[in-house]
Amino acid sequence: MGFRKLSQVLRSAAPSHRKILYLEGYVDSANLYALDGEPLVLVDAGNDSTAFTDLARAGHPPFTIRRIALTHGHYDHALGILDLLNRYESLRGSLEVLMHEDGPATLQNLVREKGGTIRTIADGERLDLAGLSIEVLHTPGHTVDSVCFYEGESRTMFTGDTVLTVEGSLPMPDPAAGGSLAAYLASLRRLSTLDIDFVCPGHGRPRRTRGRAYVRGVYEEALRSVKGPKTSWKDGAAKLMANGLLAEAVFCCDKELELDPTNQDCLEMKASCLGDLGRLDEANALYDSVLCRGVRSSSILTGKGFTLLRLERFPESLECFDEALASAPGSPEAAVGKGFALFCLGRQDEALDIPEFEKAFSSNLTEEVRKRFESRHQGGA
Repeated sequence: MGFRKLSQVLRSAAPSHRKILYLEGYVDSANLYALDGEPLVLVDAGNDSTAFTDLARAGHPPFTIRRIALTHGHYDHALGILDLLNRYESLRGSLEVLMHEDGPATLQNLVREKGGTIRTIADGERLDLAGLSIEVLHTPGHTVDSVCFYEGESRTMFTGDTVLTVEGSLPMPDPAAGGSLAAYLASLRRLSTLDIDFVCPGHGRPRRTRGRAYVRGVYEEALRSVKGPKTSWKDGAAKLMANGLLAEAVFCCDKELELDPTNQDCLEMKASCLGDLGRLDEANALYDSVLCRGVRSSSILTGKGFTLLRLERFPESLECFDEALASAPGSPEAAVGKGFALFCLGRQDEALDIPEFEKAFSSNLTEEVRKRFESRHQGGA
């Protein structure tokens, strides 16, 4: 069908959409977006030489392109750059490629060898692309160099392969390009919090409205894939927690709690993750909500005790550890926690009388704790 105005594809009246042209890609060539301005700018260059013929038919000769903003360095998004430099001698010395600094060195070298220039871009940077103010968001995961481009006036996100709109298609990490599952999930989580109305992906049709909800759905689908379709959200949370993916574990706990708000295991797991994420007030409130229901297990009390320790509420934490030990006298975690609470209260001798605490912390770590404790109190004197 050739290039079409994004305003027509999205049925949008946003002024910025009227100056953006969209060409649908195919399996070996990504979508192209041409930003009509002075100069002409492309978001991704695809891997289809006929795309530039289509661009000329749309009234924009390819030799007028001056900048190409790459979402990442995969061949189906980037090889069109080399085609342009081979075809149009006038572009040599005048074509600028914007890409993340972690983009493939081979691609960067080839662009320079053929006469193009490379400008590296970074997270949070603002670009003027054809008169549009565009924010760069580094979204590693699919590849280490993946970025999204956000046009704030219309709340439009160009997502490359970080978010696709092809049904059933998840752009999982490419290890050969520095891809990482943890980074990918973190990038999706970040995008799911932003004010997005329109998603313009690297593959699939641009999506009109409710873009933020769509991104959140992609994040949820990615987590379903990671945990396994037959695995419960609770078991998925435990799996993710064991692998250090704490924010994702919290999300899975929330999904399980939607089904059963009283699930004690999930409440406890979520509180533990929140604490480890540094969200201590939230963790403490969650522990309190469980304790208010009359559930005063050793593990709940120990978790709350460590949360209070990190909040520097030492007398309260000591009470929690004492109650935990009364419930489960052999709990090493509660014993170590009690030692910490006593140590921070200045009762070092009592703390070191606790075998579990003395064994684990009497050497280097205890010395470090003591130094920090003394430094804090000397500074406040």
